[in-house]
Amino acid sequence: MCSAPIFAVASVLGASHAHASPPDDSYREAVAAEVRRHRADVEQCFTTARRRDPRVSARVVLELELDGDRKRRLVMARTSSVGPLEIASCIAQRADAWALPLPARGVALLEAQFVLPSPVLEDRPMEVPPVHPDLVGTTCLGPSGSEAELVQRACSVTSDRDCRAHVTTLAKLRTPRAPYRAVEVLGIPHIDGVSPVVAISVPSGWYACTTQPVVDFAEKGTRIGLADVVRGGAPELTIEIATLHQLVDLPARVERTTIRVCGLAPNGHPGCTPPHLTAETFAAPDADRSWTLVVRYTPDGEFELARGLGPLDVGAARELGKHKLVFR
Repeated sequence: MCSAPIFAVASVLGASHAHASPPDDSYREAVAAEVRRHRADVEQCFTTARRRDPRVSARVVLELELDGDRKRRLVMARTSSVGPLEIASCIAQRADAWALPLPARGVALLEAQFVLPSPVLEDRPMEVPPVHPDLVGTTCLGPSGSEAELVQRACSVTSDRDCRAHVTTLAKLRTPRAPYRAVEVLGIPHIDGVSPVVAISVPSGWYACTTQPVVDFAEKGTRIGLADVVRGGAPELTIEIATLHQLVDLPARVERTTIRVCGLAPNGHPGCTPPHLTAETFAAPDADRSWTLVVRYTPDGEFELARGLGPLDVGAARELGKHKLVFR
């Protein structure tokens, strides 16, 4: 059976249009009510996707441009890295037929969010065997001559014109060890969220290891560790980030913890593995669940994930076991 999707209408994207202005609360609620009225459309898209893949999960953001002057509605959907693009396309096609209310004048830019949580594994034998791929650390972007140049390059791909003024330092390695001269986690602002960037300084320059932008991102805690995980060569860095994602217009929140490992490739350039989800808490009035994974590093330089607390979703359960760390 398909898990019921969680709905929210998020905050205004921003006045990216010359005539765009933030709508008042009453208009915003009118749009939210119309979106919720079409719950069955979204559930059908999710149900179809679940029939093809029972393990699928998705977070779809529907961008709404509602033009009161031209009497038109523009709809575009995007999805997170989890979940097929067909889900976003299905919701966008159905949303084109929704009678979303238009503002009295000007343009309103809104987001509607739809979340299909991962299916939870009960205490029964797994239907899908776990997979243990290598965790590959790909080379970070660089080198840059200075941290300021690195920030400028990282901000050049964002849509925030005041990006450099709003960059924050989420964490800093207090006592770097050779070959690392400095290590920081920076919060690079985007119009739809914040992207954590790992900034690493080595003798050849500064390198930026980026992730995808995180929507409605609130950082709860970031830690940088330094240890010899892989035998021989330079020590490795462990980057752990805890985040909070609040679903607007709905008393629900998602807390996540991710970890990634950074090290040096044979050419001396730093690289980082993708962020790996190790804990998640989903709290809503009609859906409450949480789970954790325990992270260990073996003497053979492997990244091991063991079962922690709570029933795991399918994606987390498939990752249990040892993964070889490779930097190249």
